Amino acid sequence: MIVLSRLRGIALFLVLLAGLGACSRNGDDGANSQLQAEAYLGVAELYRSQGQYRASIIEAQNALQSLPTYPKTRKLISRLYMDIGSNAQAIEVLEPLLSEDPGDPETALLLAEASLNNGDGARTLSLLQSLTPASDAQQVQSLWLQGIAQAQANDLVAAGETLQSALAIDPDHIPTLVALSKLEFQGGNTFGAQSYLDRAIGLNPEDLELLIWQGQFAMLQSDYPVAEQAFFEALNIMGTYDTMTSRRFAVLQAILVPLQMQQKNTEALRYSQIIAETPQGQLQTSFDSALSLFQSGNYQQAEQAINQVLSTVPDHPGSNILLGMTRYAQGDFAAAERALTGLVDARSASPEVIKTLAASHLRLNQPERALTVLQDAVSAYPEDATLLAMIGVTQQGMGDVSASIASLQQAAELLPDSADVQFALAGSYYMNQDSDGAIAALNRTLELNPGYTQAKRTLIDLYVSTDNLAQAQTLSTRWLGEDASSEDHTNLAGRVAFIAGNVGEATEFFNRTLAINESNVEAKLFLARIQMQEADYQQARGNFLSALEIEPNNLEALSGLLALGDLNNSAQTSIADVRQIAANSPDNFVAPLVLSQYYLGRGDLDQALAEAQTAYARNANTFTENTLLEIRLRQAGVARQQQDVATARLRVAEALDLQPDNIQALMQAAGVESQAGDFEAAQGYVTRIQELQPAGSSLGFEVQGDLLTAQNQPEAALQTYQEGWGTAPTAALGTKIHQLLLQAGNETQATEFLAEDWIVQMPEDPAANLLMGMTLQQAGQDAEAAQRYEAVFRIAPDNGIMLNNLAWIYQDSQPARALELAARAAELFPENADILDTYGWILLKQNQREQAIQMLERALELAPDSESIAEHLAQARQ
Repeated sequence: MIVLSRLRGIALFLVLLAGLGACSRNGDDGANSQLQAEAYLGVAELYRSQGQYRASIIEAQNALQSLPTYPKTRKLISRLYMDIGSNAQAIEVLEPLLSEDPGDPETALLLAEASLNNGDGARTLSLLQSLTPASDAQQVQSLWLQGIAQAQANDLVAAGETLQSALAIDPDHIPTLVALSKLEFQGGNTFGAQSYLDRAIGLNPEDLELLIWQGQFAMLQSDYPVAEQAFFEALNIMGTYDTMTSRRFAVLQAILVPLQMQQKNTEALRYSQIIAETPQGQLQTSFDSALSLFQSGNYQQAEQAINQVLSTVPDHPGSNILLGMTRYAQGDFAAAERALTGLVDARSASPEVIKTLAASHLRLNQPERALTVLQDAVSAYPEDATLLAMIGVTQQGMGDVSASIASLQQAAELLPDSADVQFALAGSYYMNQDSDGAIAALNRTLELNPGYTQAKRTLIDLYVSTDNLAQAQTLSTRWLGEDASSEDHTNLAGRVAFIAGNVGEATEFFNRTLAINESNVEAKLFLARIQMQEADYQQARGNFLSALEIEPNNLEALSGLLALGDLNNSAQTSIADVRQIAANSPDNFVAPLVLSQYYLGRGDLDQALAEAQTAYARNANTFTENTLLEIRLRQAGVARQQQDVATARLRVAEALDLQPDNIQALMQAAGVESQAGDFEAAQGYVTRIQELQPAGSSLGFEVQGDLLTAQNQPEAALQTYQEGWGTAPTAALGTKIHQLLLQAGNETQATEFLAEDWIVQMPEDPAANLLMGMTLQQAGQDAEAAQRYEAVFRIAPDNGIMLNNLAWIYQDSQPARALELAARAAELFPENADILDTYGWILLKQNQREQAIQMLERALELAPDSESIAEHLAQARQ
């Protein structure tokens, strides 16, 4: 009894695993099933906290098989569905669960959130009206969801009041602060939106939803440097995810598509040295004719001429290279890559051909392959500054900022008069949080090219992002004074006025731009944005449509039109507008692709698929192909959750038809076959993954171990995981090795692996620190355990086991901190009896008897057979 009292909540996960064998020996099947489910759920929660959703889903499925009706498992599965963007599937899980227990506030809140994410704000409000929250945390969540639903219904006043009520209960609730920031922006109050955003950043600048909104907010103001930084930070957080969630995908689109759309295609046409690679003899005339057509921009005719050469000599290298370059010039980057790969040798190919192959890799979102090609080439052409510049830009896109700066500085030394190199260098400085360096590089860019509009725009944005609005205003005024008839200068002045909150002045400038050139798309889009803020939706729609008449594939205009529909409850009209634009421009793939992404964001996979297929049929490029692939894999995931193996197998096959070597598709295929019990087929996919994995990767070992685990071969699985660990340690492998050692009864070996290997290799891994803390606490080393738990708190502050155990350790030495941690745990996990028991006991020790009794009574309701909780409650009532 004394041990149970002192170690309340200690080693919840370990105890559950250790208890499986005991329950089995006692023959208590019901208790055994629940313990098995809890054990699987403990692992699933750990995986989920690390973004390992695929692994978490597998463990949750195991829990479901152990105890099919267990509500806790079904709630976790619904949350995982929401994590990956399958809100409709979450609703299917939650609705019967709520029918079974209509008074469960946790289920009602989950269903309300899933309905809101699925676009059904009315259902959300209906669920929340009948909700009786069981804690302040649930009350805050209820008000937060209600406020968002009201805002989506355009009831801005009610939304503001509701969200402020949530903030009154918890002033540090970041989701509410983000919602209020969005609400202020929706109402046209940019300053207020920024204020709430800054407040949230002050609380936790690494919050994922906050970073995404920070990037969106910056994009809405055309503050591209800030947007880029926020999106990159969000992607870094999501970088360890083992699946492509809808959110992750949306951020990737947000940061990559604008960068791709801003590239200058004409730079891809500088291939003058191709002549040096041409053959001699009777093919020279035909080849020269094709080359001449290519250089004059007649790409289709050039391709026809090249094909005539290749019909005679299929292996003619010069013609195959020119074919790849021609296809790149026409935007078919996949075909360009296929044509050039294997033909381009860094030791003999011209730099221009090498750059074309590297650019094809970049266009296909293959930066690692592009970097390899470029680095091989620069060893052969060390004085080619443009190769170095491309290396720098590629490293920048991969997030290797220090290397990027070094490469671009070297390129700048070789090309001191290149404005483009200086502009790229400014971007790397900014990513490295060196604002002064970025400003200096931008000023140097403008010295070299005073008409470099993008540099002017970026410099203005950089001054604004560093709270130097006065300097931005001075620059825009100076440039406008130098040439008042310039569309670019007038737009820049409007941009600064808009950022400064002078909406009327900004409107005047953009109208002046349209007086100079009535077809200026940038001015139309800014005016549409202003009109959306002012709720002048009809005018905003007119400007979006007018911009699209000029540029039917303008991404911002298409997205803005759909956002407008959501904002003023005219979604169907906006969808019809975009569909009409797509119909009027049959060669335009962007409109149906934007529609596909719109439906994906709402979990409507059928509509998303239809639009994606249209986009892909029009232009089979990296964006349309990846969108189709994502939809197919999400459909396969849904089918697997529904135990519909036949459909899952079909969807995965369709994904692999698109990209036969896609690792995610192959992993899904292996999972489907394993689920179906066809381990031989699963092994085939695992072998292919092992062949494709990068050098030094442990992924192949992990998927092989997973397959062996599914075949109930734990010893072989453990050996395979350990081989993978020796190749490249990962948190997922550490968790699986530790778990299998425990399941085999090798507790000493598990502890040694954890303490002497895992924690040494990955000192910041939250799972390792959590398990280490639990092990130390169980051994009575509370001070050392607290250090490990504090490490977890820095990385994963919402981990319930860590909060509970750390609070227990601090109950005497740091009572205020203990109470704070216990209260946080109870708010996050109001249905966990052990956590409520700890909180109640700490309240009692701090003379808050009435609250302690309430908490302990609730804990006993949840665990009526717990003698330790009953003992604590009896002491509280004395």
